[in-house]
Amino acid sequence: MRTKLAPLAVAIAVAALALAGCAPTPSTEVAGPVGDKLDDSWLLTSGTDTSGAFDLDDASITLEIDDNVASGNSGCNSYTGDFGGTADGVSFGPFASTRMACSPETVMTLEARYLKALEAADTATVDGDTLTLSLNDDVLELVYSQTEPVADAELVGPTWGLESVGTTDAVSSVQGDPTLVFGEDGTIHGSGGCREFSGDYVAADDDLIRFTRFEIASAECPAEVGDQETKVFDIIGEGFTAEIEGDTMTVTRAGSDVTLVYRAGEPR
Repeated sequence: MRTKLAPLAVAIAVAALALAGCAPTPSTEVAGPVGDKLDDSWLLTSGTDTSGAFDLDDASITLEIDDNVASGNSGCNSYTGDFGGTADGVSFGPFASTRMACSPETVMTLEARYLKALEAADTATVDGDTLTLSLNDDVLELVYSQTEPVADAELVGPTWGLESVGTTDAVSSVQGDPTLVFGEDGTIHGSGGCREFSGDYVAADDDLIRFTRFEIASAECPAEVGDQETKVFDIIGEGFTAEIEGDTMTVTRAGSDVTLVYRAGEPR
């Protein structure tokens, strides 16, 4: 379920695959008409193509099939496209994807390999909580593990840790320990990565979260943190919209191409 704290269209976040209709027996090969479609949540655990095995250390790749749509995160960008059954197996794509650039560069290379492999896959096999997609008579193989949907976090309570600062052109790695914490009493505090901030917030009539008080502490900060803090304070300090899906909160501001992605952690 998606919880909107303000109207915001966000790139696709975590995704998956599973069986609709009758529960499969172990090692069930999925083929036939679209009526036998898969529908559940899956995380890529291994992959192989003609270039060899995937290195998944720097990326989390997901797949979701909902009716005749396949979507997910390919390690950096979100993707979506068609899914269907054929007389002999399954078909995926073509896929449309967001166009952010991520680091390290190996993530972008892996993303391209994954999407190419997924579009080529024509056979699906389910064995317990494992889904394997493959291409007949080829070395291509994508292996997924079934995942449980993550319940939507609450705005108030968690310590939201910043995971990425993105624009339409690139995603920057996070410097320091930037956080955001909403209090039940209408207060807010956190860090931009170096300097601490505090204030009071309200949900305005135009569905924006606005500060009625916003104070940033003085501190000597490393130069590499400065650009990040400028982006963070520009977004949250001017009134922002937010959307929570699972344990992820995406924050934006009208008129800015910057997107802040936070993940819920333990209160502190």
